[in-house]
Amino acid sequence: MRQTKKLNEVAKVKSGFAFKSSEFAKQGIPIIRISNITNGQEVMILEKNQHYYDKELNEKIKNSVLKKDDILIALSGATTGKIGIYKESKPALLNQRIALIRSKDKKSEDYIYYFLQTKSQQILKEAYGGAQPNISPNTLKEYVIYYPEKFEDRQKIVSAIETQFTRLDEAIKSLKTVKQKIELYKKAVLKKAFENGKETELGKAFEIIMGQSPKSEYYNKEKKGLAFFQGKKEFNYKFPNIEIWTEKYNKEADKGDLLVSIRAPIGPCNISPEKCAIGRGIWQ
Repeated sequence: MRQTKKLNEVAKVKSGFAFKSSEFAKQGIPIIRISNITNGQEVMILEKNQHYYDKELNEKIKNSVLKKDDILIALSGATTGKIGIYKESKPALLNQRIALIRSKDKKSEDYIYYFLQTKSQQILKEAYGGAQPNISPNTLKEYVIYYPEKFEDRQKIVSAIETQFTRLDEAIKSLKTVKQKIELYKKAVLKKAFENGKETELGKAFEIIMGQSPKSEYYNKEKKGLAFFQGKKEFNYKFPNIEIWTEKYNKEADKGDLLVSIRAPIGPCNISPEKCAIGRGIWQ
């Protein structure tokens, strides 16, 4: 038997309704926008900046009502192709530029959802045909998916995926626990090393220089100029990750200098691995 089918053979595919910003309300039925979708996760009703619709539903808007287990795909913008699944029991309304995919047999939603996640790169590739990433529901309808005829076979695949995801979640939790223990041990070692030392003001013992950021137009990733550090986001366990370089800079640090984050979070330190430029989020 044929094991592949077009998406529109096994699911209804349509897009949301074009709500006007003037129609957004602070209560009523939630309107699901692209900002509600986090790739590969359940679609959430936002605690902040959530828009609602509080008027009577006409026939066109009724066509955008979401049901539990509907699959959603962003159709345009920088997040084109991100996929989520709506697991709420209460109804919501789907905004424009999002595709709604609803299983025709009303029980294979999880299978279709997991399979479509393997198509995210294909969606992105096809979306970048112009200046603005964009893909249409009609294109999605033509996607060919692997679809075993028997529901039991599809469900076996879903169960296998979810078993592996559960194991991954447990591994991530274990890694977080290990990281926390390492941080506690690190603090204990440092405390022990300096507990008999004499305290002095930092400015009396060291020269402190505040960083200054060049314009972003001078940044590059081609390793031209000096490595450039802006703050905690580049910091690692001991040495920062080098992600950006700059040929024009105002403040620099030498190899071995201490780099201190002075913007949230304040206090984390790293050591400069080489001569580098430093931005305003760092003291040297």
